[in-house]
Amino acid sequence: MAKPYMDRLLKRGEGEPADQESNWLITPLSEEVVAQAQAAKKGADETLAKRKAEKRAKKKADKAVADKAAADKPPVDKAAVDKAAVDKAAVDKAAADKAAVSKAVVDKAVARKFGNIKFP
Repeated sequence: MAKPYMDRLLKRGEGEPADQESNWLITPLSEEVVAQAQAAKKGADETLAKRKAEKRAKKKADKAVADKAAADKPPVDKAAVDKAAVDKAAVDKAAADKAAVSKAVVDKAVARKFGNIKFP
C-alpha cells in the first residue's frame, strides 16, 4: 500500500523539498475490494491458462497433420531423381550447342555480307 508514496518520494529530483503536502495516511482496502481483485486475478489466470492450453493443442494438432502428410507422401526414388538430373544436363548441353551453332551461322552470314567488319 505504501508503494505509490515511496515511488513519489524516490522520483523527486536533487534539491527538491520532500513531499510535505501528503498526509501519508494509508487506508487499508476493504475486504470486498480485496475479494473482487482476487476474483478478477483468478479469472484472468484461468483465461490465460485456457488460452495457453488451446495454443498447445493447436500446435500439437498442426504437428500431427504435418507428420501424417509426410508419412502419406510417397518415398522419393533416388535413381529417378539422378536420371532426371542427367537428362536435364543433357538437354541444357544440347540447347547450349544449338545456340553456339546458331551464333556461328549468323557470324558466317554477316562475314560473307559485310566482309571482315567486326561489330562491337
